[in-house]
Amino acid sequence: MAFGAIDRALVRSSACFVGLSIIVSTVSIYLHFKNYRNPMLQRYVVRILLMVPVYAISCFTGLLAPRWVNTVDIFREVYEAFVLFTFFCLLTNFLGGERNLMLMKRGLPPLRMHFPMSLCTSSIDISDPYTFVAIKRGILQYVAFKPMMVIATLTTQFLGIYQDGTVSIFSPYMWIGVCYNLSVTISLYCLTLYWLCLRDELAPFRPMPKFLCIKLIIFASYWQQFFLTFLGWAGVIKDTDGLSAKAMSSFIMNVLMCHELLGFAISHWYAFNYTDYTETHPGGARVLLPYALKDTIGIKDLIYDFKQTFAGREYEYRALDDSEFIIDHPESRARLARIREGMRYSQGGKYKYWLPDSASNTPLLKSSDPRTFGSVSAPPDDSASADSEVTLDSWDEELFAKARSMKFGDYNYPVTVDNEAYEYRPIMDLSSI
Repeated sequence: MAFGAIDRALVRSSACFVGLSIIVSTVSIYLHFKNYRNPMLQRYVVRILLMVPVYAISCFTGLLAPRWVNTVDIFREVYEAFVLFTFFCLLTNFLGGERNLMLMKRGLPPLRMHFPMSLCTSSIDISDPYTFVAIKRGILQYVAFKPMMVIATLTTQFLGIYQDGTVSIFSPYMWIGVCYNLSVTISLYCLTLYWLCLRDELAPFRPMPKFLCIKLIIFASYWQQFFLTFLGWAGVIKDTDGLSAKAMSSFIMNVLMCHELLGFAISHWYAFNYTDYTETHPGGARVLLPYALKDTIGIKDLIYDFKQTFAGREYEYRALDDSEFIIDHPESRARLARIREGMRYSQGGKYKYWLPDSASNTPLLKSSDPRTFGSVSAPPDDSASADSEVTLDSWDEELFAKARSMKFGDYNYPVTVDNEAYEYRPIMDLSSI
């Protein structure tokens, strides 16, 4: 790309801002590694902080080597989708994990929906496992859908039918952009819905600045690019001596992002500060730098979450039931749903139990062989007929009759608990040693 005097000045200015933003982000990440005491939270924080350097390298590459910008943008856009799901995991782990989150909200009134979403559903109950996994899928679908859109973009570019910057119903560029916009909107909406359901519980963790940092950098990059592309299509941005309208739009976009990233890096420092994990008396030892780096770059947690969210059975009422007796809120649809799944109440709602799973194929005996009784097998020949069946004597019949007359058939019922604590007396008098 041939640069004029103004263009060279903008490139130098962009280089300074990009360098400063990378320095700020690198120092912030290093301080987290030096205070890596809570891996369940800080691994997600570091992944989010890497967003600014990824954007900086992508935008500055677009200024110096436009022919490589598409390759770099692929990694940036996939990482952008990854950050949205990372932020969801961060908020979830703030509250002790998914199971603890749902049990915490169980029995509380659902979140009331406002127009126009009230046309689809009147309320959202985050304690319902099926509602929770639907919100999680709405966020995670963008992570899965983004690589598909990247493949579609590369394929149409290779075939020469992409029509970059063309707004037409026959342009793959426009339809890929529409699908992208729809996917990221659903993901951000589900993330916002998740935050609204838990805003009171998340208040001590300052979720608003964290959410705005992620949302603004994604929206700034997308809508600036969309607006500049529209100006090029409308003829406002025209061809110059050395640049086409398309190249000029891309140049302006990258210059703007390079200058804006310093502000994003500073805001990320404030929102995801390492001091949140430093204490006078830390509860855990600091993880060494090599192990902290290994913990951050590993993606096994993402792969496991992806499998369980879309194909697992962890988000069922039976799997996520609590040991304590908590009845769902009367406005929650989960109350009747649990009954349909097999939950039953007894003694006026004081106790609960689950009916056997109708889909279970586990045999009642240790072996499905009809000749096997417990651990004793019948002889293999045909002489084992009705005479070899188990017979009960009068003592067994009397025992079963007594068991059936007892409550729940348990001779240990009711269980008595000794609430009086015994005084601790040391066996040895240590004072004489």
